[in-house]
Amino acid sequence: MKKQLSLQFYSDFICPWCYLGKVRLQRIRKELSDEIDMDIQIMPYILYPHIGPGGVPKSDFAKKTKPGMGRSLRDEAKLEGIEINYKLIDRIPHSLEAHRLVWLINDNELKYNISTQLFHDYFEKGQNIEDHDYLKQIAHDHGIEPASIDLFENKEEGKNDCLAAIEEAKDSYVQLVPTIAFSQDLRIMGLQSPEVLKRYLQRATNLNK
Repeated sequence: MKKQLSLQFYSDFICPWCYLGKVRLQRIRKELSDEIDMDIQIMPYILYPHIGPGGVPKSDFAKKTKPGMGRSLRDEAKLEGIEINYKLIDRIPHSLEAHRLVWLINDNELKYNISTQLFHDYFEKGQNIEDHDYLKQIAHDHGIEPASIDLFENKEEGKNDCLAAIEEAKDSYVQLVPTIAFSQDLRIMGLQSPEVLKRYLQRATNLNK
C-alpha cells in the first residue's frame, strides 16, 4: 500500500530556480510513484515586490543579477533536460495575476499542472504570464471549472487572500524560494540536489506514519 504525503510548494513563476525545483520535484515524484502518493499544494510567493503591474524591462532587471548566475542556471537546467531562454523574454512581468489564477482553482492537481505550464511558457517560450487572455486560455485548456474562470475575470477576487498567504509565508518561515514545506518543523529551502530532495521526501513520508 502506498504511503500518503502532503506538502506545499512555495514559488514565484518568474524565478528560474523555482522552475528548476518544480521540474526536479516532478521527476522525483515519478520515481517514487510506486512508493508515495503526493498531494502537492502550489503556494504563491512574490520574489521581487518592487516589480509592479506591467513589469520591468529585462535590461533593467539584468543589471541586478549576480555574475555567473546565468552559467549556473544553464548547467542546472541541462541536468533536468530543460532550457531557460531569456532571449525570448522582453520584460520581467508582475506575477501576481498568475498566482491569483492558481489560487482560485480548487483542485490541487489542476493547480500543479497549470503552474507547470506557467513556468514552461515563461522560461522556454518567453510568454507574458501577466497577460489576462493568455491566463484565461490556459485555464480553459486545462479544463478549469467555468466558475473559477468567471471569478478570475474580477481582478479583485482572491487578490487579498493571495497577498495575505504570501505575507504569512514570509512572516513564518519562507525566506527564499523554492521552499517545500511538509510542516512548520520540516521544510526545504532553496534548490536542492535530486539526492537531497529524494531523502527529504522519504523522511517526511516516514514521519507522517
